[in-house]
Amino acid sequence: MHYDVVLQCTQNLDNLLTCLDKAEQHAAAKNAECVSSRRLR
Repeated sequence: MHYDVVLQCTQNLDNLLTCLDKAEQHAAAKNAECVSSRRLR
């Protein structure tokens, strides 16, 4: 049971890294500057 939970968490983190990589590539293509979420509020 614990193995299944760890496996699912690992897959979720891999998916998150993929999304973050795509977002970074998109921002670089748009010459966007990274802004912290605190400045957006």
